Amino acid sequence: MTKNLLLCGCGWLGYQLLSPAISQRIQVYATRRNKQKINDLNKKGATACHYELGGTFPVSLVPNCEDTTAIIMLPPGRKNGNIEQWETNILALISELIDANIAHIIFISSTSVYGDSHNGEITEASSLCPETTSAKAHVKVELYLQQHYQDNVSIVRLAGLIGPDRHPIKSLSGRALTAPNKITNLVHSHDVVAGLLALVNLGPTRLPLLFCSTSHPQRKAYYDQSANAFNLVPASFSPDSDDLEDIGKRVNGEKSWAMLGLTPTYPSPYDMLPK
Repeated sequence: MTKNLLLCGCGWLGYQLLSPAISQRIQVYATRRNKQKINDLNKKGATACHYELGGTFPVSLVPNCEDTTAIIMLPPGRKNGNIEQWETNILALISELIDANIAHIIFISSTSVYGDSHNGEITEASSLCPETTSAKAHVKVELYLQQHYQDNVSIVRLAGLIGPDRHPIKSLSGRALTAPNKITNLVHSHDVVAGLLALVNLGPTRLPLLFCSTSHPQRKAYYDQSANAFNLVPASFSPDSDDLEDIGKRVNGEKSWAMLGLTPTYPSPYDMLPK
């Protein structure tokens, strides 16, 4: 276990890590691209400064890198038209952290690295088959880390994130969708935070970890109930049926949760809906 935690890109998810980490007496350092948000991080108990991916990382922010875990939470974003530049910048950041003797790097990746054409169970050991430019870039970063720094690195692949003020139905409401029987792979940010802090305590893992709920309802059934829970217009599905067999990948992260000694607080996406 390291005594310090460095959050590279302390946005929506990183902000939720602050209080639980500090309550474990971990000294938290954080960076943020939005300068106006830095004071908020400091008020929460972190030592924060400005950093934008592509610039020189402020390694002087952390006084004892040899006793520090860094979590890289800097996704390319849906509107990033230059994924290759993101990839180059992430690799440069990793090199800076390694040169600074950071003890443990956790790279936040995505279950999108498995692609969207697979039918059946996906585990930590399943073959990667990225389809989107973002997923392909994540795979390149993962492979680079595993080839060069595997003794100092952990890779965490997140399913679709749900949490405070964040739920997919808010963007899907009223839309026309297909594949009503495609199964969902979602995870609550509360469980992600618990998993990341357990990983900080555990140290580097050679095996990539999967953070996903253990239940996988079909899209139509789940998003219909989600729309009702949030008082939103439901999405329309074609075909409009609740009696089709499951299709799509089923992300099984049970081995990862067991490795960390955890059981998800939100094992089902239905648990993630407002009561």
